[in-house]
Amino acid sequence: MDEPTVDAAAARDAARLLVEAKRFADAQALLRDAANQARSAQDWSGLYVLLEALGALLRNQEQRVEAVSVFLDALWACRQAQGSADQLGRLEATLAFTLVNLGAADQAAEHAAAGLALSESMTRLDERVRTLNAVALTNTRLGHFQSARRLYAQIVREAKGAAGQAQWERGGALINLGVCFNDEALTLDAADPRRAQLLRRSIRCAKAALRTSLRPGHALAASLNCADSLLLLGSADEASDLLAALEPELQASRDTELRGFATGLRARVSLQRGEHDAAARLFAAAIELFESVASYDEVPGLLEDLSKAEEARSDLCCALKAERRASAMRRARARALSQTRMRVVEARYELELARRTAEAERTLEARIDQQRAQLTAQADAMSLAAHTDPLTGLGNRRMLEGISNLLKAPSETPFCVALIDVDHFKRVNDNFSHMVGDQVLRQIADIVRENCRPTDVAARYGGEEFALVLSGMVRDVGARVCERLRDRIEQFDWATIRTGLAVTVSIGLTADVCPADLKEALARADSCLYAAKNGGRNQVRLDG
Repeated sequence: MDEPTVDAAAARDAARLLVEAKRFADAQALLRDAANQARSAQDWSGLYVLLEALGALLRNQEQRVEAVSVFLDALWACRQAQGSADQLGRLEATLAFTLVNLGAADQAAEHAAAGLALSESMTRLDERVRTLNAVALTNTRLGHFQSARRLYAQIVREAKGAAGQAQWERGGALINLGVCFNDEALTLDAADPRRAQLLRRSIRCAKAALRTSLRPGHALAASLNCADSLLLLGSADEASDLLAALEPELQASRDTELRGFATGLRARVSLQRGEHDAAARLFAAAIELFESVASYDEVPGLLEDLSKAEEARSDLCCALKAERRASAMRRARARALSQTRMRVVEARYELELARRTAEAERTLEARIDQQRAQLTAQADAMSLAAHTDPLTGLGNRRMLEGISNLLKAPSETPFCVALIDVDHFKRVNDNFSHMVGDQVLRQIADIVRENCRPTDVAARYGGEEFALVLSGMVRDVGARVCERLRDRIEQFDWATIRTGLAVTVSIGLTADVCPADLKEALARADSCLYAAKNGGRNQVRLDG
């Protein structure tokens, strides 16, 4: 990589001082201004350095969607500057971990695979093990436990005897390996003997981590992971003793999330012991700690545990209130993830446009301004089209139009497109009220969302109609997905909304659209939907 012509390192260091002074907005502004200067000067090396620093700052400030866009831009700049495998691999792994935390699992897996491939060519041990750790964490979050365990074991083996950053990564890998065993154990039934084996291995990993060099605060995290595994094994007394021993360190810790996790563990100990009053009080305290730092991932689970404690102490009103709040948070998170996935698609699309612009600049210098204007207009149109239906939280018709250009790109990937229509929806409105009709549409949207993959696109097409774009799915699988959706909507307990209410849907499906022409596919799906309704409703009809 060439030496930067813009003093990127100085700007990055100045931004770091601003962050230490908690002047985050000033740090962002400084990095953005310097990045714009580097971009104008076509200083790709300096641009990469500045964007990587800006992306890390945004991610640490929980601005993860914008961080993804910046990291993608940094990756492009690094490639333009012919960056090393160490630099590219680190960026790919960072992107993977950021994306998986946003719920964009398919895109995360793509960048994790790229980071893993680049790790084989890395020359610096600290960068290599750091990249492998990020890829392994991504695999853990995706539920690819066996692959994650292999990578953690590789880090522990390669970094043995190392110092500094590599040794810290080794300690982190041991902690993460314990978490991986723990997460896998939670996917198994409590009576499965493999569950206990995995939990005991998690405890051994935590103890091994405590015997190595760890970053500040990581020793406390390892000990809490150990307490969590002990509790899952049913050893409430051992877990309680360990938490009591950690209390002075927890009191001194500035990490509110760790203190919230520890409080939640103490609550679960009390719940196992039948101390329901204490459990309810501690669960409420843990929730308050997480919410005080706007960290909400653990809150729905804690609310469900609080509901159990309140029910055990016969406070059914508080139990129901906690359960409802947990359900509402999970629904809100699902809607937010749906919107986030679309914003990530936009960021990736805009990066592709930037790549095309750069290629055009090399060969068609005279048309640079025209090319940039056209590409910017396409990106703006894509951004304006990506809207959300306010009633259901799904995408709307304009969003479908916005993604149609992406689906038209040459590809061998098959698509299925389905249209879902609520049977006799006018009767629902006439017999139960339009308010109940709106509740029905929201519930159907929730059922659709729960049964879709992160790669699928769901939208409210209009009125009581919904559209599904199922990527990478062949005809038979698409038919099974639609039949499962139809059945789950029919079997839902609609009486929870209004006594006497029953709802079914008809579905039209067109399959093997490759490459996809969304308008044509929707027209074909609409014909199938018409046939389903004429055929008696409450059924799935396929074309062909």
